[in-house]
Amino acid sequence: MSTSSPLSRCSDAGPAPRTRSVCSGFTLIELLVVVAIIGILASIVLTSVQTSRVKSRDAQRMKDIEMIQGGVEMYYRDTGHYPVGGAGSNNTCWTNPADPNYTNTACNPLYSLISARYMTTVPHDPGKNAYVGTGCGGAQFYAYWSDGTSYLIGAVQEAKGSSGCTQVGNWIGSADNTYTYQYYARN
Repeated sequence: MSTSSPLSRCSDAGPAPRTRSVCSGFTLIELLVVVAIIGILASIVLTSVQTSRVKSRDAQRMKDIEMIQGGVEMYYRDTGHYPVGGAGSNNTCWTNPADPNYTNTACNPLYSLISARYMTTVPHDPGKNAYVGTGCGGAQFYAYWSDGTSYLIGAVQEAKGSSGCTQVGNWIGSADNTYTYQYYARN
């Protein structure tokens, strides 16, 4: 006589005189299905988190470029020219106050904004802040160039990768040095 119910995992086992109840656990297939479902859900969540981080860094890039542009325009209003020079935020002289060239405007032309108190620091790319490849999307840092009468501030958006760049002019006045950016400000 069996005392197990259809919903129970326990059943009577053994000969009639000695009855003992044996309870079985989950089968291997059931465990594998649960693990697979958890893995799929975890990958969906991680992908969503990564996409959110990329979009957040891109929003920060746009805000930073606008902030640099505001400082450059205030500097122009007070001095009659833009900070002269060209550099990228991947240079340690742009990002590290301990660098001996930090105050050297040839290496860090935007230091003029700090010394004139338009900004406390000049922002740098929130991502890798380095070269990560070639061509459009390869420069994951901010770039600034000015001859004193015009300027260009550029950034590459992470979410767009290597697509959607716009040619925005010559970096050092030479046709050989034309750069492209996905987000930029110029006068």
